[in-house]
Amino acid sequence: MHSQSGRPRKLPEVLTEQELTALLRRANRRSPSGCRNLAMLLCMGRCGLRVGEVVALQTKDVSDHSLHVWRGMGGRTPKHQRAEGTAGRQT
Repeated sequence: MHSQSGRPRKLPEVLTEQELTALLRRANRRSPSGCRNLAMLLCMGRCGLRVGEVVALQTKDVSDHSLHVWRGMGGRTPKHQRAEGTAGRQT
């Protein structure tokens, strides 16, 4: 893969399962903002959403078993994510 400038694109770095688990444990579950942060981290870490997609989520986009992302990066076609086993999961 190459960028528009012709240089090779650098692949994004991803967290290991252990790194993600450690990060999720840092969220303060006793405060509303900590619960929000945990939910955002889970969306990014378990579903692979980008920050912009998580920020654009609305309550109607989330159910007990699915997550609907209607506005993907660059206005592309809708992306639907299913996060198996993450609802209510304690990490």
